[in-house]
Amino acid sequence: MMKWQDKVLIDFSKNRQLQTERLQLRPMTIEDLTDYHEYTSDEEVLKFDYFPHKNLAESELSLVKWNLSQPLGRYGIELLSEGKLIGNASLRPTQERVLEIGYTLNKDYWQQGLGTEVVCALCQLAFDKIAAQAVQATVIADNHASIALLKKCGFQKIAQDDQANNSRGEICLTYTYELKSH
Repeated sequence: MMKWQDKVLIDFSKNRQLQTERLQLRPMTIEDLTDYHEYTSDEEVLKFDYFPHKNLAESELSLVKWNLSQPLGRYGIELLSEGKLIGNASLRPTQERVLEIGYTLNKDYWQQGLGTEVVCALCQLAFDKIAAQAVQATVIADNHASIALLKKCGFQKIAQDDQANNSRGEICLTYTYELKSH
């Protein structure tokens, strides 16, 4: 019998691109480097995540190491009207029948409903194609915009951790939100 995590990888390989009304979620390429660097070098965009990239070379290494070398379940967010990469998102299995979602969006595209399109598209993939029972997101408590997005998409808070380490190595309060399959 196939392990669920192996099935997830196969399902990701069959669903490399997703389209919403305004977005194409697709594998990232090295040609995305300039757009990728635009938001991965922005402190405001990344203040709840990793340190911003200091230069194009740092962004290039990150793009290759974290996206191009392990593309399954990772998506570049392309704004169809501009043909521009405006963010990235991911799904990854964390436990049996549970996927974790993550997303980053260029601040020039905040407050336009694009994050909602991304989260809804990835949750639809998780439930309809991968047969996940739940999608979870861990968010730093001060990230009010991300919490509002998760709530708007139907996620419920299920846990908190007062001593979590963020990507910067700082101790912080995090919440885990979950959306269950219907």
